[in-house]
Formats: sequence, C-alpha cells, structure tokens
Amino acid sequence: MSFDIPSHIEPMIQQFAVEHKISQDEAIVRLIQEGFSASQEANPSENFDHLFTSDRLANLDAITTMIEAGEPTLDAKQVDARLAATKNNWQAKNAS
Repeated sequence: MSFDIPSHIEPMIQQFAVEHKISQDEAIVRLIQEGFSASQEANPSENFDHLFTSDRLANLDAITTMIEAGEPTLDAKQVDARLAATKNNWQAKNAS
C-alpha cells in the first residue's frame, strides 16, 4: 500500500522518527497503530467484558435459577415502588 503524507504532517512524523530512533516508515506504522489503540480505548462500548465481573455473573445465575424455579418476581410497578422507597430513605438520611 502506498499513500501521500500531507505536507503539514510530514514534520511531525520526522520528529517522531528521530525521537524514537526509527525510520519514517516505522514511525508511520507506530502512529497508525497507536491511533487505532486509542480509538478502541475511547470506545469501550464495543466490549462489555469489564462489566461482567464474577460477582455480577454469580448474581445473574442466582436470579436465573430463582426465576426458573418459579419464585415470585417483581412487576414494573413493584420495582418502581421499591426504588422510590429506597430513594426517599436515602434522601431522608442524607438531607442537610
């Protein structure tokens, strides 16, 4: 593959190559790789693995087992009521 480097970028590539004691071609490759790496780190939404800790997975497994066993679950109104009660209790405790 070949491409033309814009003239305003060439000095930055040259400087990077000198600082790292590498060729300009290697500098271009490294800068592109770093750009891809930074882009992936900036978009963690593409990978949710960090959210699924062993504790969370165990909790999900326990909930699944309870539902499959036919244990009672909460409907949306009950969830809303519990959340409202928890919020009210927290606000009462933390009111200044």
